[in-house]
Amino acid sequence: MEANRQVFTDDHWFQTGDTGVITDEGRLQITGRIKEIITRGTRKIMPVVIEQVVLKVKNISKCAVVAVPDKRLFEEICVCFVAAHDSVVTSDDVKRHCSEIFRTDNTLDGLGEMPTYFLQFDDFPSLATGKTDRKKIKEIAIERLKLTH
Repeated sequence: MEANRQVFTDDHWFQTGDTGVITDEGRLQITGRIKEIITRGTRKIMPVVIEQVVLKVKNISKCAVVAVPDKRLFEEICVCFVAAHDSVVTSDDVKRHCSEIFRTDNTLDGLGEMPTYFLQFDDFPSLATGKTDRKKIKEIAIERLKLTH
């Protein structure tokens, strides 16, 4: 019963937890989950925006952008990626591509959506359903970066 109260509004609308946009054709396109939104200072950043940019880097096969803790900004952006089979892609390659897209010189905070951390994985952990385990990726990123919650 309590779980129902958390997902249904007073006027009986079901809150899915999804975020989305209405396309030019008038269709709803799901873009992510509310709980995945990264809060960097006063900014709210959708990981999918950064993931779409990173996936355009040559020889990147997978990307997951996660929030990692930061004492000053609350959360920081960490790009986790997997290179395509038998390919060489470095964190510097991904960072360079992101810095071309996410310019910071015209932002009030000097950060914009430019990620701070870039981590390469051999592969991503998956759930029993075969979906990427974003929670586990975040845990691994925090551990590899030696950050605390």
